[in-house]
Amino acid sequence: MADFWGEFRTTSGVGVMVLSVFVRNALCPLGFILLAWLLPVSLELKETLVVQAAMPAGVFTLVLSRHHGGNVPVALQVIFSTMGAAIVTLPLWIHLGMRLIGVK
Repeated sequence: MADFWGEFRTTSGVGVMVLSVFVRNALCPLGFILLAWLLPVSLELKETLVVQAAMPAGVFTLVLSRHHGGNVPVALQVIFSTMGAAIVTLPLWIHLGMRLIGVK
């Protein structure tokens, strides 16, 4: 991260950040929680799916981007925006998902 911190710009990547928050903090959790609800798997696996669904994009995104010659500043935008939004979305998705799969 430190190698690319000087290239990180929030103003030039607003569209990327908004779309990444929508996909990673709204669309993906919805899909995974629906799968946890519909699939005939153990309750423990359903709980794991719900918790993993709520997680933001991880720092491994940066490692993959750098290793494969991707745009590292964009990866930073995705990481920071989804982690910032996860402060609000993570507890909401976990609460909703656990209730949907039957965990009180």
